[in-house]
Amino acid sequence: MRLPLAHPSMQRYLPYMEKPAAAPVGAVTARFLGTSSLLLQDGTTTVLSDGFVTRPSIARTVAGTIQPDRDVITRAINRLDITTMSAVFCCHSHYDHALDAPIWAAQTGAQLLGSQSTANVGRGLGLQEQCPTGRRRRRHHDLRRLPADLPGIRPHPGRPLPRHDRRAAR
Repeated sequence: MRLPLAHPSMQRYLPYMEKPAAAPVGAVTARFLGTSSLLLQDGTTTVLSDGFVTRPSIARTVAGTIQPDRDVITRAINRLDITTMSAVFCCHSHYDHALDAPIWAAQTGAQLLGSQSTANVGRGLGLQEQCPTGRRRRRHHDLRRLPADLPGIRPHPGRPLPRHDRRAAR
């Protein structure tokens, strides 16, 4: 029996799941894994944004302790037929973005990219120190963080954000 606030089962929809068509050689493909996770591949390089697949219940999230579900992550890696990955990058470090990212990185040999908060999540899960921020060259792709000026959004008053050279970002 499923509780009213539990995640709904997708079991009855599995017969309708289709395999994606083969992409042309060298084409970039994107697969949505749910929540905020995208798997980007071009036939030689694999990059993942966030990688959140654990999906703790609302009750556990609000009143309990959450942690990555390594079995769920391993099943996702196997189902997606991933043997190696170049990078896992976190858009930001809320649990629904960063919780599983260090496990994906550890299990696929990927580099974890993100903020210092993402590095702390990785450290807390025993990931080797390796979390750079900013621009990283991965084979023939270039990953970089770009500054954004959002109207009405101000940095937390307790700590100033580093200044960005806007000309360098163009």
